[in-house]
Amino acid sequence: MKYSNIENLQTSKGKNRYQDMLKQMSSEVEEFSNNFSDDYNKMSEWGHMYFCEEDGAILDFDLNKPHSHVCTVCGTEYKSKQLDNVWVYFYRGKAIQNALNSAVVYKATGEKKYLEIVKKIIGYYAENYTNFAIHSKDAAIEITTTGKLGYARIMPQELNEAVIVTKIARIMEILKDDLDEEFKTLVKTMFREVFGILAPQANKVHNKPCWSICAIGSMGFVIQDQEMIDFAFKSEFNIDRQLTDGVTSGIWYEGSMYYSFFTLEGVADLLMFAKTYGYEAPIVENTVELMLNTAYDYAFDNLIFPNPNDGWPDINLKTFSFLYHLAYKVFGEEKMGKLLRTIENSDVVRRDPQLAKPYYYNNEISLEELLFNNNFDKEGRLRKSATSTNFKTSNVGILKNNKVNIFVKYGHQARSHAHADKMNLEVTLGNELISRDLSNSGYVSRLCNEWHRVSAAHNTVVVNGKSHTSIAKGEIIEFTETSFDLKSQDLYEGIIKDVNFQRKVNLLKKGFNDEFKVESLDAKTLDWFFHFESKVEFMTKVETIKFDLGYNEDGYQHITNARKVVLDKNKITLEFKINLIEFTVDLDLTNKVLIICDTVDNPVNEKRTSVIVRSLNKNETFTANWKIK
Repeated sequence: MKYSNIENLQTSKGKNRYQDMLKQMSSEVEEFSNNFSDDYNKMSEWGHMYFCEEDGAILDFDLNKPHSHVCTVCGTEYKSKQLDNVWVYFYRGKAIQNALNSAVVYKATGEKKYLEIVKKIIGYYAENYTNFAIHSKDAAIEITTTGKLGYARIMPQELNEAVIVTKIARIMEILKDDLDEEFKTLVKTMFREVFGILAPQANKVHNKPCWSICAIGSMGFVIQDQEMIDFAFKSEFNIDRQLTDGVTSGIWYEGSMYYSFFTLEGVADLLMFAKTYGYEAPIVENTVELMLNTAYDYAFDNLIFPNPNDGWPDINLKTFSFLYHLAYKVFGEEKMGKLLRTIENSDVVRRDPQLAKPYYYNNEISLEELLFNNNFDKEGRLRKSATSTNFKTSNVGILKNNKVNIFVKYGHQARSHAHADKMNLEVTLGNELISRDLSNSGYVSRLCNEWHRVSAAHNTVVVNGKSHTSIAKGEIIEFTETSFDLKSQDLYEGIIKDVNFQRKVNLLKKGFNDEFKVESLDAKTLDWFFHFESKVEFMTKVETIKFDLGYNEDGYQHITNARKVVLDKNKITLEFKINLIEFTVDLDLTNKVLIICDTVDNPVNEKRTSVIVRSLNKNETFTANWKIK
């Protein structure tokens, strides 16, 4: 298989579609190259540190301001050596991306200056690779022993190093007929050094070793290094083992669609190189196809993703359309055409992840479309709507009809990137998002750990004001096209004795019924949470009085304006509206208290209306019946 289609751009059906993109890329790479300046004495730090301390929003990376780091939401300016080092991480990622873009522009236009830009940028990193100090993401301090994992040279950890060298491998493949042997030897020497950095850290099944394996294999194919190719496919934690052990129900085991796609990105690149060089990799090929198709079944009908565990907020299938264009090159029209067309023709607005962003022109055309799939015809047949699916070995499931989608997470796979969110629901009504998982901001952000990851931030039950601790799998009693009955046992692992959950949901034509049973031996308070999106209007007029929730940890410190609803009956119907959709929720309040409060969105420039139903019983059943008006 020929690696790219960029040489065919002038004869492709969509050549006019890409001219403005090429102009912008040309301008960007020339400007970057004219000002390119890096220093191997500088060490980089972790991108997850580049978030506002107060609101969890990402800081603005400004190429011209290496010592000024401004919150994109509240405008607070931060200055510190650590953030300067994170700026270096972003700068180097930008440098490699510009080099890749320049390679593509060169192949599309034939203008030699873009080839020279590639050699200037990549040549600097290749020539000086061993001058960059080995250091880790935790602190920009040179490491004298590599016993601690998570280290690299150019970037702050092996994961980021793997990402950039995979892009360099792309560059070398695109330009293999245009680069002189001296330059190729320089990059080959660098790749061998990178191999020595990444290989010892590929020591388990996890997204970071998986990326390292993929990068090693991709580099190996490009420089035809059999040792590196064999390491990728035959070492102890080789790519087949990563995928066989790491993919459950077509989803990466760390339990979020973001990490599923992030891991898949490296695997897909490895597959492209394997196909280019005629290397048989059936497990890789079958798994890439499976994961891309599973993502469609996993998404809501509006193509927005349910978002349990760590990741980034508000991602959807268009976020990752670049991978479907790459996959179309591998799998062709029969296997990927309808799916890619469905994604590209959707009205959903593409959302970028906050770190490791792929390159898009006007948030519409990916570099992968230009490079691999520039003759794609968006007109034609689309993929049929997905149906209800239980992703059994991933401990999540989704119920669907043409009006209502309900996603549930009922268990965990591992502690890595897990949130304390057993039995959490995410809901769409009439294609409107009613309640979503906030995912999280950067991992060192205060709100990430105090709010986004805790049980109280999710649509579940919290016992005694404490987050769940168990990461055990869930139990499926029944899962059908229109209902589920699920259990989770010992949510607090004995810290609060014998807390067990059972949640039953029945899907109706224009709504659903939700029953949540809690059993415990020594619970004092049971708080049933449901969080409504900031765009959902609370339409019910109720009499309220100020209420003290009684807890100030495990997320409760971020709950504000708590008001107890004054009632003289045991039931209430709450009315809501979002755009043209009006709906009601009937709550049974027998021996319970209804509390309305405000909670923070992600990021915090929006507030969510949250409903808490509190019981002081050890055992309780919470019921909520939803109906679209």
